[in-house]
Amino acid sequence: MRVSIALTVFTHLLALAGFLSLSLTGAVGPPVIAVFSFSLVLSFYNERYGKGYYLGRGISTLSALLLVLYVALEVFLMGVEPFKGILEFLILVQVLKLLGRKNMRDIMQIYALSFFQFIAGTIITVNFSYAAAFIIYIAVAVCAVIVFEMRRGALESGGPGSDEPELVTPPFLGTSIVLGICILLAASLIFISVPRLGGSYFSSGFLRTGELRSGFSDEVRLGRVGEIKLDGSPVMTVRVLNRDISDVPYPLYWRGVAFDEFDGESWRSGSAGYRIYKPGPAGRVAVGGRPAGGVKDIIEQEIITEPLDTDVLFSANVPVGFGSVPGGRVAALNDSYSLHDRVSYRIKYYAVSDISVPPPGELRNDDSAYADNMDAYLQLPPLGDRVKELALEITSSDAGVYDKALSVKRYLLTNYTYTRTLGRDASGFPLEEFLFTRKEGHCEYFATAMAVLLREAGIPSRVVNGFIGGAPNEHGNFFLVRESDAHSWVEVYFPEHGWVTFDPTPEGQAGPGAGAFPLVTSYLDYLRYRWSRYIIDFSRGDQLRLLNEARDKWSWKNKALFSGTGIKSLFDRRTAAVIAVLVLCIWLAASRTRIASCFRRKSKGPRGKASALYTEALGFLTKKGFAKPGSMTAGEFADSLADRSYPGSALMKLLTDTYLGMRFGDPPDEEGLKLLAGLLGKLKRIKA
Repeated sequence: MRVSIALTVFTHLLALAGFLSLSLTGAVGPPVIAVFSFSLVLSFYNERYGKGYYLGRGISTLSALLLVLYVALEVFLMGVEPFKGILEFLILVQVLKLLGRKNMRDIMQIYALSFFQFIAGTIITVNFSYAAAFIIYIAVAVCAVIVFEMRRGALESGGPGSDEPELVTPPFLGTSIVLGICILLAASLIFISVPRLGGSYFSSGFLRTGELRSGFSDEVRLGRVGEIKLDGSPVMTVRVLNRDISDVPYPLYWRGVAFDEFDGESWRSGSAGYRIYKPGPAGRVAVGGRPAGGVKDIIEQEIITEPLDTDVLFSANVPVGFGSVPGGRVAALNDSYSLHDRVSYRIKYYAVSDISVPPPGELRNDDSAYADNMDAYLQLPPLGDRVKELALEITSSDAGVYDKALSVKRYLLTNYTYTRTLGRDASGFPLEEFLFTRKEGHCEYFATAMAVLLREAGIPSRVVNGFIGGAPNEHGNFFLVRESDAHSWVEVYFPEHGWVTFDPTPEGQAGPGAGAFPLVTSYLDYLRYRWSRYIIDFSRGDQLRLLNEARDKWSWKNKALFSGTGIKSLFDRRTAAVIAVLVLCIWLAASRTRIASCFRRKSKGPRGKASALYTEALGFLTKKGFAKPGSMTAGEFADSLADRSYPGSALMKLLTDTYLGMRFGDPPDEEGLKLLAGLLGKLKRIKA
């Protein structure tokens, strides 16, 4: 493949890579994808096969002006997000560039527009799929820039391009790979060392479009009609820090928000007891927990949430503390915890929870009197007499709170079935229809039924929304919680043990599984977690931890080196591999001529040597301040040196004429090449 053909191929590949990185975010609709694809194919057809289906310069200029006006009207008059307007502008200007005739300046502009699209993609999405787009773009960009420089050098040498070298050779591919690796290593060092800033400066309504999660809701509303669609989209990743996930009781309840006020159709949280917790030492925020003397079984969690349309802070079972919360402060209401300021972007924080379950014997003996503030958890709207009668019938043979709660739970599990298909009789309350007519529903109906029946029996209770279980991943020691894991359950109050979880929903809520290849799915989930944890959410704390580990390891190796244990103990295979890669990078950086020689064709004859000598002369003149413009031929450039008062203009004129005769006339012999080399030597000795 010759340089001119390679430039056409890599220019269009780079335009495609930039657009691909943007389209993977979901921010580009099918019509725009169709227009861009058509423009790309037509442009490649024109350039590769010499066709003339181009837009005229005048039409392109007018279209660009109209495009600027259109985007300005969208943003300032129609209320379109500025970022969306910028995206449309980048894509449509790229379309105009592809449809027009292209010189080297136009190709450079296509490269720039592709780069801006690539950067826009990094702002819009944090999905793991963008990692593939990133690698593809870097690989194509490295090759495209190399080919561009080679083509520009060929044009500056004054030849028509008929004697171009073959480009796709092992040295070219090998050096491109090495350069790509060097770029990734340098980018990694920059990524690690650049200071982190808090906040989400580019978040906006447009950027969050399609990202808001619907599985969890901070309200419970009965009576809706339709079928609940299970969504397997990840909603948060919870890594257990202080134990292996195989040692954690399953399933865990990822507690979100608790409700205490019921109006017959919906639950909400009252405003009583609202408070703000301020961070203590090391940014930790200590919150509620069980009453003093309760059994403690603590787990520490690192939680990364996808963009959620809620300010709730999730944690396992009974939260006792949070850390690294955006804004520092934690709001508490009804033993539910949330950010003080609402956000709708990805967040990472730490939670400490008590997952202990009080033994049944202790709960049976917990018959202390309720405090006055428990009246809020006995509130009920006017319901039919049948509900009260059913509650008394179920609990009539039980003496204590625990046995009554257990009886209500068993009654619901035994006599009712789970369904995601919702129906509604217009008359009466949805709860009564569930209890006495349909006898089937989803988790919100079961949780509501249990809480109401317990309240009718005089037992404080409340409904809680959150998530249950999640997919355990042993590779990364985390749980992947999906939208389909959203769940509602009940908490019952015991004076000496606090709120205890009861789940009356029968089996049948399982969401999308791992599919036909659970091992592959597990590894993909692990890779997504690593991408989120160590790329997207790499924080200032992670930087400090990494630097401290590097410092400690370096200190240990110094001690080992000078303590007589020998150098051999310092090097394992990984250390040797890292040192080898660093040495290779340093050698390549220090030997620019070796890298350049990989891209220059091996000489196929005297003409190649003549071109190399002329290119060296141009490089010498460029350093002296007499660069050759791309629009000039070799002869025009030599003539222009006299007008610019260059003292070696006559010598350069002679060198140029000699070179052109050798390149486009009869092949030069050794004597001719020696003459050209001698002229170059004399040119370099002239004092400018």
